[in-house]
Amino acid sequence: MLTIGCSAPPDWYYHFNCHGDPACLGDNPTNGASGTLNEGPEQVNCTQLQQFSRRFWNMPPATDRCDQDPNGSADGPAQAPKLQSLTITPSAPVLPVGVTQQMTATAHYSDGSATDVTAQATWGLTYIQSAVSLLPGGVLHADAVGSNTLNASYGGLSASVTVTVLPAQLASIAISPSMPTVPLGTKLIFTAAAVYTDGSTVPLTNATWLSGTPAVATLAAGALAGAETATTLSEGTTVVSASWGGLTGSTTLTVGPVAVVSIAVLPTTPLVEAGFKVQLTAIASSSDGTTQDVTGQVTWATGSSAVATVAPGGLATGVAAGSTGVSATLGGVTGGNTLWVNGGTLQSIRISPALPSLAVGETLGFTAIGVFSDGVSMALAGVTWGSSATGVATVSGAGLATAVGNGTATVTAGAGGLTGSTTLTVGGTGTGWSVISPAPTTQPLAAVAWCGSRFVAVGAGGTILTSTDGLAWTAQSAGGVTAALSAVACAGSLAVVVGDVGTVLTSPDGSTWTARTSGTTAALLGVTWTGTRLVAVGAGGTVTTSADGITWAAPSSVSALGLNAVTWTGAQAVAVGGSAGLRSASGVVLTSPDGLTWTTTASPWAGLFGVTGAAGTLVVVGGTSSYNLSTHVSTSSAWVATSTDAATWTTRPAGPAFLRGVTSTGGLLAAVGDGGAILTSGDGTGWVPQASGTTAGLKGIAWSGARLVAVGDAGAVLVSP
Repeated sequence: MLTIGCSAPPDWYYHFNCHGDPACLGDNPTNGASGTLNEGPEQVNCTQLQQFSRRFWNMPPATDRCDQDPNGSADGPAQAPKLQSLTITPSAPVLPVGVTQQMTATAHYSDGSATDVTAQATWGLTYIQSAVSLLPGGVLHADAVGSNTLNASYGGLSASVTVTVLPAQLASIAISPSMPTVPLGTKLIFTAAAVYTDGSTVPLTNATWLSGTPAVATLAAGALAGAETATTLSEGTTVVSASWGGLTGSTTLTVGPVAVVSIAVLPTTPLVEAGFKVQLTAIASSSDGTTQDVTGQVTWATGSSAVATVAPGGLATGVAAGSTGVSATLGGVTGGNTLWVNGGTLQSIRISPALPSLAVGETLGFTAIGVFSDGVSMALAGVTWGSSATGVATVSGAGLATAVGNGTATVTAGAGGLTGSTTLTVGGTGTGWSVISPAPTTQPLAAVAWCGSRFVAVGAGGTILTSTDGLAWTAQSAGGVTAALSAVACAGSLAVVVGDVGTVLTSPDGSTWTARTSGTTAALLGVTWTGTRLVAVGAGGTVTTSADGITWAAPSSVSALGLNAVTWTGAQAVAVGGSAGLRSASGVVLTSPDGLTWTTTASPWAGLFGVTGAAGTLVVVGGTSSYNLSTHVSTSSAWVATSTDAATWTTRPAGPAFLRGVTSTGGLLAAVGDGGAILTSGDGTGWVPQASGTTAGLKGIAWSGARLVAVGDAGAVLVSP
């Protein structure tokens, strides 16, 4: 408190000191006494002293009052407090690199009072190791490991402290991306980084992750080290956190409704001839992994209407030779492709599939393929479809055939003044199947073949069945062999069966069977006759051959993958194999001119289980499995691949069930597989599912020239017609 002695004039006296205050010194440059009355022109009265104290010392009116001398004398002087010391706090600051610290300077007076003079003090550093830098107002920034001395001066006094700088310390955990918003079904990759006081970051590979609301999104280790994959499960929000080193960082993930994320314009390389039409299709992929045909919902556009136009339903018309971009837009998402327009002349039209078969009530979509003078073959849109016998089958304007009654009908497609046709058979071979009941055995059957005068079917436990018509079957003795039998082939009148542990059996009549020594213990899974030798293939890529079925050559391994089937095309042997596991789906195709020297020609991403050659076309069947991480459900997909040279293959999906066997009647291809699946095709391009009447897995199929026979699990035997 400032006490101003204001006793009755003229003998009171007041003395004050500016304590180094620049503003005060401006009014009192001598820093001397003032306040006595009647002793000179510099004298002031008590009211002026009160005003001075309020201006420079911020004294409230209640304290800078005129009263008696503090010593009790009415005429004695009242002394102002004097500056005695200066201190800096913190007194021994320790800072990690990168941290900023506000320092404080405090003036201590004789009356015990203290004043923060941080803003009035003069600050400085003694540079020993350049550990810190000094900012205005006594602010320190830690720059590097080491120490410096910090100084402060005020009112003629000074103080100093030692500042110690330690290495940068962990300050926080940062998660990327921050505050993301994604549509439902999206998989989002999060990463975490340790943030240090100097601003540096280090990616974390062993943070502990947590989703606050697992019903909205779950977290699992991602493919990248340290990354977490969030799988969104429902709309809402969840706090995603990562903990490490005692700290936790977090962000909020917001999951919105399912949204379209991309649009594909098909076909992959659209092509149309000038003056003709091609149907474009828009397939939308949504954030939940589903796809849907949105051809009729998108907005279509072309880059140049002088080259091509696109109608609202995706029907593109070629105008002039050239190329133009085509786009499909839905909900702000756009997909595009390049449409090529050629100037060729239509030469002919063919219909696919060729020579199809249907059962009454079934449907099949036809495609008209135009062949042009420039060598281009393309699917034609806007053609005129027709059926020669509407009592057998009708065909819609889009080429969809419906089987009405048994018989044959000529299906036609007209465009550009030309017409193409094919024959559709309703109720023929391959379309109607009957299950033999009761089954001739309860053992699973793996294969069947036609050996000139009889069918031979083989299976588990050394099972051998024969039939002259496919309807009545006779069990044959395997001569004490109990190994699982996997395949059968016919070399003239000689029937040859192979199976597990290198089993080989031969019979001249289907009734008497003799075990032979194959020279291998590998499971033999396929066998064929080349006209000069028998070729058997199996596990471990094993191949063994015999000229007579009795004496077998030393086996060799020609593939890293197991071989499941083999056939002779008339010009070469073709063996196929592989697996179709959830994480190990792989396949292999090998060819040989003689069954002795083998070459790998293809390695498709599918396990292959059956192969046949038909009219110069090779057909292989198989499948793959996949696993959905969101639903924890595994699914299977069947595949059919065709080739004319065993080197270049065209692969097509063929439903959800693995296909295990395939054969040809000469005009019809038929494949069988899991769950009683039977598919037929005229040319290997379009495959039509047939009603089998069973859910038993079917493993083998054979053609006698008059009847198809399929065999499978639980002794199932099916015939058509």
